[in-house]
Amino acid sequence: MGTSSDMVPIPFGARKKVMALAQAGALCVMGNQDQAIGAADETLNITARRAINWTRPLLDDGHRAVLAGLLLTARLEGLLFVHASANAPGDWIYVTNESRALGAFRSTDARLIFCGHVHQPTLMSSDLAGTVRAQRFPMGLPVPLIRWRRAKIPAKPRQKRSGLMAQRILVIETGGTICMRQGEDGLVPEDGVLALALAAMGAGLDITTRRIGPLRDSAEIGPAEWNAILDLIDAWEGDGVLVTHGTDTMAFTGAALAAGLPAPRAPVILCGSMQPLGAAGGDAEGNLVLALEAVRSGVPGHYLCFAGKRMDAGSLVKHHSHQADAFRAAGGGGLRGATAARRYGDCRVAILTVAPGMGLVAEALAALLAGLDGAVLRVFGAGTIMQDKGLLAVLRDAVARGCRIVAVSQCEQGGLEAGAYAAGAAIWAAGVVNGDDMTPERAYCTLWLDLSAGKAAIH
Repeated sequence: MGTSSDMVPIPFGARKKVMALAQAGALCVMGNQDQAIGAADETLNITARRAINWTRPLLDDGHRAVLAGLLLTARLEGLLFVHASANAPGDWIYVTNESRALGAFRSTDARLIFCGHVHQPTLMSSDLAGTVRAQRFPMGLPVPLIRWRRAKIPAKPRQKRSGLMAQRILVIETGGTICMRQGEDGLVPEDGVLALALAAMGAGLDITTRRIGPLRDSAEIGPAEWNAILDLIDAWEGDGVLVTHGTDTMAFTGAALAAGLPAPRAPVILCGSMQPLGAAGGDAEGNLVLALEAVRSGVPGHYLCFAGKRMDAGSLVKHHSHQADAFRAAGGGGLRGATAARRYGDCRVAILTVAPGMGLVAEALAALLAGLDGAVLRVFGAGTIMQDKGLLAVLRDAVARGCRIVAVSQCEQGGLEAGAYAAGAAIWAAGVVNGDDMTPERAYCTLWLDLSAGKAAIH
């Protein structure tokens, strides 16, 4: 592989080198100096421009045609050849650091990328989490390649044996940023975006795709969609499930699936992104690759693959609204003891947050609780609440009426500790259930599911 001008010891031997490459049928790609033979490039430094100006009159029309016909990239099996960066080969970006290398890795499914342009022998590698490592070598010394292999996996295994990676996967598409494109009023879901990405990244997998209604923003996902996803997972006889989902309600859906299917027999992987597939420098491709690897692993459980991490999907917290590293796992599982229901019924449940001065609106709170079957109450710290007689009476009366109230901490970590503070004793005396270290989302879904026993599932 070579790019002619870079291989030519300019200004000597230009015509001979061009013709030798053409006659030999060498695998060549265009470089910025090759392009400059046909069109002046003012971005070149003064030395390069002088060399190009000296070389140009030495080449006839045949030589120029050979150079003009070069492609920006070339593929050979699992190898990609490019003069500059794979993600924008015509922009002549210098791949000089890990950040620029990551952009190249995310733009192609090639396992090895050969590029030039920088005149510094460097070996860069990326793991599935998107961490890039660089090792530089002195000029003239061979660069040892990392050993790699591409596994050939049968599309439909006759039998799953212990230790084999997952091969037949179900992709449940709901929508979210990962499959959006820019519209007139902002990002909107678009058909086919995920399918193209899976075609490029899912080599060796037998993928079945199902959609939960029209693609939508995750703000529109709720109990009916949770039931539909659970139905598809229960009916799937393959090796794993991948659910693409928006980030805003990802924590709720992760909690809903973990509560509704507490012991999955195969991996159930949630995947989303903060930027759409195809966005320059975005996170979608890395998250999707990580999710596919998690499905292939065959490790049962509910997980979110995001920003290089595999997290417990049943205890997620979205802690940032913009950054790529937007999630972390916090808290524990559901209420002690398994719920009787496995689908979300027609219940009235809400999450309420205790705030200073809440006793002043005790009557409004009473009216709200009167219309609920249950509520998650976010209390202070390890389990405290203001000692307002009217507020405590409202909670006590709601529980006596049959409204089930579960308390969780407003803190992300640590959970509740009944009896730690006298200011919390009244909560438990009122009959409020200790949610321990559950996230509000997990408490909400577990409570809803517990209240659904004997009720028809929402569809």
